[in-house]
Amino acid sequence: MKGYIDPYFYTTPSEQWNLSTFITTYNGSNYEQKETAENLIDSYRADKKECAYLFDVPKSKSVKTAILQNRFELLIESAKSANATLNATFIEADASVSEYQSSDQQVRSTNYESNPFNTGFSQKRKYAFDTEEEEDSGEEYNADKTIVGGRNTTWVVDGINIRQKLTIYQEEKNLTKSKPEYYDVIFFNNKNQDGFLGTLPESTIIKMNKEIMEEIKGAEEEDIRSLLSKIIDRDIHITKENLKEQQNHNDSFEKEFALYFINHMIELIDKNNVLLEDLSEGTFITMVLAPILNKIFIKNKKDWYVKYGETCLRASADDQNSQKRDEERRSPGRKIDAIVIIKEEKEEFSVTEISGPPAQKDWSHFTGDRMKIVKMLKTLMNRYAMLCPNSDIRIVKLYGMQFYLYQLIVYEFQLKYSEIYTVREVLKFPLPRTWKDMKKAHETVIGFLNYEQLLFRSSQKIKDFLWIEGENDETSQSMTTRMVYSPKGPKLAKKARDIFNKL
Repeated sequence: MKGYIDPYFYTTPSEQWNLSTFITTYNGSNYEQKETAENLIDSYRADKKECAYLFDVPKSKSVKTAILQNRFELLIESAKSANATLNATFIEADASVSEYQSSDQQVRSTNYESNPFNTGFSQKRKYAFDTEEEEDSGEEYNADKTIVGGRNTTWVVDGINIRQKLTIYQEEKNLTKSKPEYYDVIFFNNKNQDGFLGTLPESTIIKMNKEIMEEIKGAEEEDIRSLLSKIIDRDIHITKENLKEQQNHNDSFEKEFALYFINHMIELIDKNNVLLEDLSEGTFITMVLAPILNKIFIKNKKDWYVKYGETCLRASADDQNSQKRDEERRSPGRKIDAIVIIKEEKEEFSVTEISGPPAQKDWSHFTGDRMKIVKMLKTLMNRYAMLCPNSDIRIVKLYGMQFYLYQLIVYEFQLKYSEIYTVREVLKFPLPRTWKDMKKAHETVIGFLNYEQLLFRSSQKIKDFLWIEGENDETSQSMTTRMVYSPKGPKLAKKARDIFNKL
């Protein structure tokens, strides 16, 4: 949003906002209709005062913050479409704010924090920057290292040594960094036909999946389905009345979240459905996703907190900067849309990526962000292994969420077997875009509640891992790292083959 609203509106008290003085300051052209535009601004004075107050609201008041933010976004969109003069003014303001954005990014690079309402950094520019950075620089995360040692066992299925089989595959394919196998990661999805898994018998893949799979014991689906069927009606106005009747009967967190979700979708869809507009990634996060996640995280607010909006993975920054002198330290790394952090330990354990504008098909962006999530989760897993090299890394599970075309996908990341990381889809559910889509709102509510349960169990296991560090025994050794086996030439390929022939 800072890329759209000029710093004038941050440095000038709201009661002194005046379009004519703003225009005079920039002395631009084509402001013949400035009186009309100024009247438009004045008509929203009450909203502006509340929105100015928004930036002082503590994070704990997330619900009110989300409502005010929603109103602020609608205000900006209305002003933009209602008056061409105002639009031209803000376009010029966009150009003037570039210096302000640069300063803001430097601050975030130092503190690893980000304003959750900062939507100014163009997502297309961000993705282009990410791609260019990956090509031009070294590994952006700690994903080029693989954990060796510890208590992980060799993975043998149907007589196949999976690690040895994967090494041969890496040698033969000369993999690029766009493939999970490059990083010693095996990716399980619904098809399991691509990459390394495509070289294995289907029966073997099924057994492998079962060995890393754990049943999700989440929300009471029937209770949620029954509740929503009583509230959601084809007529949105009837739904509002039904919702009011249920407000005083939210006797559980699950029910409270379900009611909140319905109300949130009503605010987004009723009258002017903002979900049908061409939303940017940043606007989608602040208006749609962040309020939902904030409500989910309220249940665990004593244990977790979340950073939104183009923030950075601290685990990656610590590793990248560990070998540099103070004057050589640089930006903490690639930008991430959201990171969930355990408060007491101050350790990151889950990430979220929004893959392009929500209604825009871009398969390369989707696969690129999916790979980004894999590398981020491997970076986090490696960090935990290095923090407690004698603990049992097998108990740690990390989760990443990806949003694409109004679908949410949750990935589970593990290091259960020796030198093999696995990632698989564990949840996939839709996000309604129209009121008609609300017929399946129970799928979304149940999906988010199950996601919360996965994160809860993950954070508890991580706390156990960090607290209870066992001693080495004859069957295990402290966890260390090696570089990934992704040789670029025949000499490296032969070296990798020789290593595994000696095992």
